[in-house]
Amino acid sequence: MKSTWNYRILAVPVHGEPEPYLQLTEVHYTDGVPTNYATNGARFGSDVSVDEILMMLDLAKEALTKPILWYGDLFPQEYKN
Repeated sequence: MKSTWNYRILAVPVHGEPEPYLQLTEVHYTDGVPTNYATNGARFGSDVSVDEILMMLDLAKEALTKPILWYGDLFPQEYKN
């Protein structure tokens, strides 16, 4: 069983709003299938170096090349806007 992760854009439903908001989030995979995600969006702690932030930004740009996934009960279905 191979576990990996990457950044993905998730569509987060907002009660009472017609459109979800989009959030950059860590998504975790088992054998290439999305199985879980971080409940908080991407953030940088005080102990993170500038080089680490640059690497994270490269990973975030890669997320923009992949389909948007739903957050919550519809995860990991694709969000179609």
